[in-house]
Amino acid sequence: MSDTSYLVTAVAAAAVVTWALRALPFTALAHLRASTAVDYLSARMPLGVMVILLAYSLRSLPLADPLRALPDILAWPPPWACTCGGATPCSASSAAPPSTSPWPPSSPLPDGGDHNSIGNTR
Repeated sequence: MSDTSYLVTAVAAAAVVTWALRALPFTALAHLRASTAVDYLSARMPLGVMVILLAYSLRSLPLADPLRALPDILAWPPPWACTCGGATPCSASSAAPPSTSPWPPSSPLPDGGDHNSIGNTR
């Protein structure tokens, strides 16, 4: 088999497999629409996902000392309390105590990482 025919055959096989894998969920869709399990899950999953996200987000709060946890719960400071004009985070101008949240995590890099990178504001 020549190189050209080999490449054409490989691309055609990949296209057929890709098309088949993308079409497969639609063949099962008719059976799923009539399912009572899917009806049950569609009614309860959004609330369940939000409860899991809430528990995950609040997992590191110091619940033994509610006053220390309050700024994280309330997402202090509120946007309307910002006095800096939006140029910098307003944690310095806030009357609330400093956050006890471990976010953003410290950089695993030995030099502390780039402090201007997304997700690391320390």
